[in-house]
Amino acid sequence: MKVKVEYYATLREKLGVKDEEAEVDERACVEDLLKLLVSRRGEALAEDLTECRVLVNGKDIEGLEGNKTVLKEGDTISLFPPVAGG
Repeated sequence: MKVKVEYYATLREKLGVKDEEAEVDERACVEDLLKLLVSRRGEALAEDLTECRVLVNGKDIEGLEGNKTVLKEGDTISLFPPVAGG
């Protein structure tokens, strides 16, 4: 099934893309998608993704099932890196 991945802030700059489509297995969860993105984009992305705020269809996964949140066809996953500064 296909989901849309949106990148924000420094992730967008680092990867050079605003968004992309990802093909994941049926019953895939957020954790599976993040592993796919690391395999696609390189291990250097792994650290960035572990600290990201992840939203599925605009809802923070912390209020859902965390990294075990199951994805559905057509979901939009938004990845926000932590904000630094003050």
